[in-house]
Amino acid sequence: MKTDQFYSYEEESRIKKLHAYASHNKALIEKSQKCYCFYCKNVMDSSEINRYLDEEETALCPKCGIDSIIPDGIDENIDKGIIEEMHDYWF
Repeated sequence: MKTDQFYSYEEESRIKKLHAYASHNKALIEKSQKCYCFYCKNVMDSSEINRYLDEEETALCPKCGIDSIIPDGIDENIDKGIIEEMHDYWF
């Protein structure tokens, strides 16, 4: 996590909330159409995800192999801007 960039409390809270969806997310991915990787910043169909860790519960990105996948089947709006913010915050 980078610490040299300023985030408002609301931004940091949202980034951390969304990060929770990157773990143990297999059930959400199966209900989603699109997924977003906040490491390599690619967008993919949920059907492209076929590798998991954590006892087959946490998705790995099919493009970069990192466990940074956020499914669109959540109650948050995911767009390119938030993916950029998450990448900057966590990497």
